[in-house]
Amino acid sequence: PAKAKIRYHHQAADALLEMQADGCVRILFDDPVRAAAPGQSAVFYDADDCVIGGGIIV
Repeated sequence: PAKAKIRYHHQAADALLEMQADGCVRILFDDPVRAAAPGQSAVFYDADDCVIGGGIIV
């Protein structure tokens, strides 16, 4: 389990990060996230709120 955030001013939300065969990461949020769109950044956090990764939504 991890947390992910797609907007600077939003709270990080609980999510499952799933590595895909093509090297992309699929983000499965526990609850729906409004208006995620290609080109936005996604940042991933661990249970201690430390950044563990990130990328651009495609």
